[in-house]
Amino acid sequence: MSNLMNVDTSGILILEELHKRLLSRGVQLAMVNPRWLVIHKLKVAHFVDKIGRQWVFLTVAEAVDAFNYKKWVMLFLSKYRLS
Repeated sequence: MSNLMNVDTSGILILEELHKRLLSRGVQLAMVNPRWLVIHKLKVAHFVDKIGRQWVFLTVAEAVDAFNYKKWVMLFLSKYRLS
């Protein structure tokens, strides 16, 4: 999705269902570049807390950097068995 300007309760319910299904498959949902109104409604609905605030990014570059960092840490931990 891009340039989502608004979200209603039906949209939030769909996002919650998507989040559950992705988690059951070991996939983390992340949000990038949310509009103020959208993120406000998602916070009020406690959806941001459900996916984790660390998975909401202001820019695509920020999301990519976070993913690359997490991937590097997991590789390092698995190589040196620190996890």
